[in-house]
Amino acid sequence: MEITTKTEDFVLYIGCKERYNGREFDKAELIRVVQENQEKVGVMCLSFTRIFYVAGDFQEEGWAIRLINYGRFAKSYKERKQYMIDLALVLMKRFNQNRVSLVGPEDTVMFASDDAEQSHKVLDELAKLDEELGLTP
Repeated sequence: MEITTKTEDFVLYIGCKERYNGREFDKAELIRVVQENQEKVGVMCLSFTRIFYVAGDFQEEGWAIRLINYGRFAKSYKERKQYMIDLALVLMKRFNQNRVSLVGPEDTVMFASDDAEQSHKVLDELAKLDEELGLTP
């Protein structure tokens, strides 16, 4: 038997620490939270890859979570996109993330918490500027 499904990638990018300097969570904890969510909303096949982000002077470790439109659990494009949006919001809240990004075949959506911090470098530069302007106690 052969099963063919549509292939449009959805990849969720998330840091591996709460905020920037918080507690680091491991793969087992991440998978446990994902499986708990799947018990509520249904099963889709996901792969997990440890990654390293670099954006100028900013560096951070994290995870790439890729949805695979596995034939046994095949879903429509709309269902897969909504599933990944919902998962992004669950993981952002559960792991106290500043931001998570969902990269899809048509667009990239960045979700930010209401109180998202800036990167270490930006915070350090702002503190230095405050000090230079005499704004620190």
